[in-house]
Formats: sequence, C-alpha cells, structure tokens
Amino acid sequence: MTRHAILIATICWLLAATGCGEVPIQFRDVENLPKPTDPAEFDLGSFDITIPQDKTNSTIMLDFHAYVIMPKYELEAFEAEFADKQHRLRNGIILRIREFTRSQLNEPELESVRNAIAQGVSEAIPEPKTNAVGFYHFRFLEE
Repeated sequence: MTRHAILIATICWLLAATGCGEVPIQFRDVENLPKPTDPAEFDLGSFDITIPQDKTNSTIMLDFHAYVIMPKYELEAFEAEFADKQHRLRNGIILRIREFTRSQLNEPELESVRNAIAQGVSEAIPEPKTNAVGFYHFRFLEE
C-alpha cells in the first residue's frame, strides 16, 4: 500500500470512529417523532359545583378536574384564546352542569357532563375545535 492510500484509509477510519459516518439524529426514527397532528391535552382546571335538588331536599356536590384533547398544532392558538376567555368558558360550563338531574350525573361514561363541557368550550372558543373531553378525577357526592 502506498503512503497516500494509508493516509486516506486513516482519515476514513478517524471520521468513522468520531461519528462523522453516523446518520444525523434528525433523520433517525423519523416515524417515531411526534407529529403536529398527534393529540394533546389542555387542562381546563378544577371545578367545584353544587346543585340543589328541590324534590329530595338535598344538594349534589361535584368535584372534577377536566381537560380537552385537540391536535398538537392547534394547542398554542387554544391557549391564547383560553387566556382571554377563561372566565366566560368556566361560567358557561358551570351554568350548564347546574341544570342537570341526578340521573344525568349518574351516567356511567358521564356523556352529559362531557357534552356540557364541550358545548361550554365551543361556545366560548369556537376555533380551534376540540376533539374530546376527559377527566383527571371526578367525584360526585349527594347530601
């Protein structure tokens, strides 16, 4: 082998050994990287709602922490709108839920409560749209 060939082989070996021959990180596992359309959660906060029940002379107390799910690329726009309209949104949700009957609050999947939250959110913040409503916790107590 000539001196020139040994020099080229040495340089190639050094480049490979120092990582220059590796695939850059931005091209590794591209399909596993988060996508803008992936779902993201936005925390609506905790709610403590009392609902008087005239027929039974009792009071229902709800304590829940809700969130909405939307595409990740719409999260920033929703956060900005939420900052401006948070009080209106929360008030709309509370007023809707206070109209519920005991049977609506006992639904296994809480569909009525989820729909009320979704309607309250979409009324206060029409765009961007939310995909679903979820709960970090939900407690229902009647006294």
